[in-house]
Amino acid sequence: MTLDYSQIKSKLLEANTIVITSHQSPDGDAVGSSLAMYNFLKAIGKAATVILPDAFPVYYQWMSGADKVLFYDKQKETCDTLLASADFIFCLDYNNSKRVGPVQQALDNAKGFKMMIDHHPNPSECCDAVFSDISFCSTAQMVYEFITYLGYETTVDAAVGECIYCGIMTDTGSFRFASVTARTHEVVSHLKKAGVVHYRIHERVYDQNSLDRIRLQGFVLNEQLEHIPELKTTIIYLNKIDNATFNIQPGDTEGLVNIALSIKGTEVAAFFREDTDKIKISFRSKGTIEVNKLSEKYFDGGGHKNAAGGQSQQSIQQAIALYKNVLHEFL
Repeated sequence: MTLDYSQIKSKLLEANTIVITSHQSPDGDAVGSSLAMYNFLKAIGKAATVILPDAFPVYYQWMSGADKVLFYDKQKETCDTLLASADFIFCLDYNNSKRVGPVQQALDNAKGFKMMIDHHPNPSECCDAVFSDISFCSTAQMVYEFITYLGYETTVDAAVGECIYCGIMTDTGSFRFASVTARTHEVVSHLKKAGVVHYRIHERVYDQNSLDRIRLQGFVLNEQLEHIPELKTTIIYLNKIDNATFNIQPGDTEGLVNIALSIKGTEVAAFFREDTDKIKISFRSKGTIEVNKLSEKYFDGGGHKNAAGGQSQQSIQQAIALYKNVLHEFL
């Protein structure tokens, strides 16, 4: 889609109420891109509100503006009012309004101009303007590009840059995924010049483990891991009892599936977690194995080629059994 950025800029500058949204269970890219947009708008004199469906991990709370975020599951009436009155709504890091979970109805009913900025495949037609490109490593980098397309590159200061860097860093596995390009490093170079101290961001995100989280990782790897060489897969899982035993908080399980993928001989890894009403599943793969297609076909999910999510209404044992059965066929 060809976007008229001069028109978008005019709509943005004319807007009295601006809302920034992102997906359920927000990760580093969702939080980073949302707060980068929030701080950018603040820098050009535009007030905005970030609305997220639910809480994000504590190790993202250091970002500028994090204390101003509204959470729909806690502040529904306020969020509904803001969405209904918004002139301009950003839809960041999701390709379909169903990914905002409980916010979907209010978002779909909102009359304001909606703009999607996202790097997931197959964007839906839920927005008036769509900046969608799967070649980008993260939505955070796309927010940087959006800012430059509007002619505001000089507004990217440390506050904006730290949020962008966090989104890029977390969504690229600290710059190790194939999605990282020369342009990504050019963007990071600008962020460094703007005052971003990269190692401090890494420490704030990755060196903030609670004792419960470390013990959880040890338990999962020792007790709840199954390696199946003939399927080139490693499976890890957690049930409701484990959730309570280790006092699991948002973000505590992030990265576990990547540890499973790192095991020699593993080309596909899957992490199954029993939630209150469903099984949440994370998939990771190497090379040409497209786990987003596996997730779409069998687990009501989707995502990127090598990183996807899904869900199941079956028991955790049934969901794992289905995965084993279909993986052989899929491969």
